[in-house]
Amino acid sequence: MLKLNEIVTSILKDIKKLSHQKQFYDLAVDKEQFPLVIFRFSNILDNEYREDVLLEIDIWHNSDATAIIELQEIADEIDSQLNRLKYLDEDIQTSIYRQSPYLLNLPDIDEGSKRKQLRYICKTYKR
Repeated sequence: MLKLNEIVTSILKDIKKLSHQKQFYDLAVDKEQFPLVIFRFSNILDNEYREDVLLEIDIWHNSDATAIIELQEIADEIDSQLNRLKYLDEDIQTSIYRQSPYLLNLPDIDEGSKRKQLRYICKTYKR
């Protein structure tokens, strides 16, 4: 799963609107600096040939009108980079596809922020 972490982190670091963020993996939510993106993995299937992992990416932004548009633009950019991604190296072969439903608008405890969640299945074959 370390390799998957590296792949997703690399993609998120390349998104210009997220250039201020240094860490993305499963950290405590600090909404001082919007937009904020956090991802985490959950195992779904693990057998001797393949590991299927659910990738959840949470995106927060403040709730003013321009920020809501930027929130959707970030979600769209992440989706364009991740959906149908194929990765192959000497250790693993991974394919990433949208989980249905793949884009959720989730309520947030803080009424001053908006939250979206992207969901993908990562199918990883051990080599």
